Amino acid sequence: MNRKASIKIQHEVYKPSKVSKWIKGIRRLVLVGIYVSLVVIVVSFAENNTLAFAGDVERKTGVSSNSVSMKSIEEIKKEYFSGVINDSEIADYAIKYSNDFGIDTSLIVALMRVESNFNPLAINHNKNYSTDRGLCQLNNKTFPHYKVGDFYNAELNIKTGAEFLKWCIDNADNNLVMALAYYNAGYGNVSKENVGDLTLSYINKILGHKKTYDEQLTMLIGE
Repeated sequence: MNRKASIKIQHEVYKPSKVSKWIKGIRRLVLVGIYVSLVVIVVSFAENNTLAFAGDVERKTGVSSNSVSMKSIEEIKKEYFSGVINDSEIADYAIKYSNDFGIDTSLIVALMRVESNFNPLAINHNKNYSTDRGLCQLNNKTFPHYKVGDFYNAELNIKTGAEFLKWCIDNADNNLVMALAYYNAGYGNVSKENVGDLTLSYINKILGHKKTYDEQLTMLIGE
């Protein structure tokens, strides 16, 4: 009897006590707490870096980069060009008619910036007694069927300018430099061997603005 009792006592010595179980439970909680803390740190780091990138894009473009996935590309373009032009209506027309005539919106916007600095009432009197008017500086001799007031209609001016620019591109065999030379100096006044310095400066300004717009849009869209 004493031997059996002794064996029983030894078995009971090695049984986990309630205190031991409690200590193990505390250890598990501590480990879980450490794991959760690490997860929070990693997530916080990722969020901070994402916000930093978004802020960088916003500083460079002046356009909020809130959740590109929640917006269509056309919505982003509208927001961006509205900021560039400082006029949402003109931006809408630029997007609409550049799409209609198959040219880059950045190109027609860059052209308007150089031609009129986005002023719908811009006017320029040329040495040949012709007059350029409106956002795309349409020439009254090139478009003799328009009345003076027609040139200051923002939508009509942009539509006509985009259509004329497309015509220039087609007639230049998609050579953008020559197309802009045609637009600026007239189709019969330039050739591949004869592009004046003023026209070249005009072309470089437009292409420079277009490049900037394209780069900033790419940052916003993420393509």
